[in-house]
Amino acid sequence: MAFTRSTILTVTSDTAKLSATQTSFAVPVAQTHVDWKTIANGGYVANANGYDIRFFSDAALTTALTFELESYNATTGAIVFHVLLASCAVGTVFYCAWGDASLTTNASSTSTWDSNFKLVLHVPDGTTLGTNDSTSNAKNATNHGGGATTGKLGGGLTFTAGAQYMDGTALSASAFTTHTVSGWLKPNGNQSPGSSLATDQYGGNINWTLHFWNNDSAGLKILGAFYNGAWRRTTPEVSVTDGVWTHAAYTYDGSTLTLYVNGVSSATLSYSGTPATDALSYRIGKRWDNNDTFKGDLDEIRVSNTARSASWILAEYHSQNDPATFVTFSTPTGLGAAPAAFSGFFALMGS
Repeated sequence: MAFTRSTILTVTSDTAKLSATQTSFAVPVAQTHVDWKTIANGGYVANANGYDIRFFSDAALTTALTFELESYNATTGAIVFHVLLASCAVGTVFYCAWGDASLTTNASSTSTWDSNFKLVLHVPDGTTLGTNDSTSNAKNATNHGGGATTGKLGGGLTFTAGAQYMDGTALSASAFTTHTVSGWLKPNGNQSPGSSLATDQYGGNINWTLHFWNNDSAGLKILGAFYNGAWRRTTPEVSVTDGVWTHAAYTYDGSTLTLYVNGVSSATLSYSGTPATDALSYRIGKRWDNNDTFKGDLDEIRVSNTARSASWILAEYHSQNDPATFVTFSTPTGLGAAPAAFSGFFALMGS
């Protein structure tokens, strides 16, 4: 490969952000820089779609890393990639290269997402709403009135009026006995009880749901739950702030339901039992059993059939909340003179 530019990427050494090594972790690389503009726009990327931007585990650029290209802007040099690291530990080093005009196809792979992921919706790209599932399961969503907006990481999904939501076919014919549901939400005003970030549809059971619930009048409290003849809910309900992006994640490991807010365990329920499902559709933004819908913005919606660890949830939150400090960059080869603290420059230029 005849790349013309490359840079060294380094995962944070801050253990408050990455408290344990994560296996098969897709780390976001989401930045804006002049070097990633196309050649026609004054940068060094050869392909108009950014297809020549590639990632490697070695400085010789011989061992390619699996990745997904979420979005690329040829004019601004804004990129959003998800790069699979077999072992994501503090100080992990990997490499990015670009400028090879012979690379003209999208090398994105569904293998970026481990087999436990059953749904990954990035909802790109901020202008034209994307509803494809990024996993190999191809559980693409059907949009019912939602729109494209700026998300927390690249593009996002917005619901501005009632009866707007997305849905898709059942993620599995059998229940996920352990599971994780996560994503970003930015509510616009108080929410109807049960309006969801994501939920399994009710037909007598609910395998998993992460939704708003308000036993007082606040209307801005969330919880994680499932229903198998009776409700199993994290407690207490946790308040989120209107108009502010919040990362929420709910896990069930077979004995404990846990709700995380911005990477921190915030509510639990001890319960040993087996979730059940009716194998109906999944819903994004809509209640499990009626037409109550969420109003606001959503992004990076993910469902897994395993209970992700507390350290995984923490790393997921920080890597998406501030990708410029979770992964920093060296001076790109061939760029010429640059500030000594080049990673700080990238942070200032970040999306």
